[in-house]
Amino acid sequence: MSSKRIRLGLFMILGLVICALGGYFALSGPHLAEEGTETEVTPGRYLAMRLRWAFGGPKHYRLVARYHYDIVGGCSEDVEVWNERVIRTYRTDCGHPGFLTVSKIFDMFDDFVGHKRTRPVASNQCMYNYVTAIFDRSTGYPRYMKNHLDWAPTRGRYISLDQLTGTYSCLTIGPPILTATIESLTPLD
Repeated sequence: MSSKRIRLGLFMILGLVICALGGYFALSGPHLAEEGTETEVTPGRYLAMRLRWAFGGPKHYRLVARYHYDIVGGCSEDVEVWNERVIRTYRTDCGHPGFLTVSKIFDMFDDFVGHKRTRPVASNQCMYNYVTAIFDRSTGYPRYMKNHLDWAPTRGRYISLDQLTGTYSCLTIGPPILTATIESLTPLD
């Protein structure tokens, strides 16, 4: 084999490796940046993280998490989970035995996920929900997740009728804001 052919082959292999690495970083770069940054979650990103957790998360783990509803306050739990079922509660101040797992935390936010024009309508019919989150890059669990409300008067569907003027208006109190923070998740397998 001639040296020109060997060099050409090496250049082609090197070119393929560079293209492959470039493609990897182009696709992974935004996800790597999001790990430590709270950003609005698109439905596609939410589903991708949920699937990453379902197929790549540990089956047996210890979860320490805090939950907060802005109207009723918050609580925290320290539980052991096996196949997404709480099998032991180490500590809870939530008023009941621990019951939340990572999958159930995802379930709590399912109805709030949307992006821009696809944001779901809140219960007061005048606001729209969206979710911000920080996900664990390797397993997809949400380290932090919070639903937010956005006023959207141009899209408004109003549900209360002012008796004096006959005009429709929004309720003055919006739906509650939910925040979930996973302080630690320790695989036990």
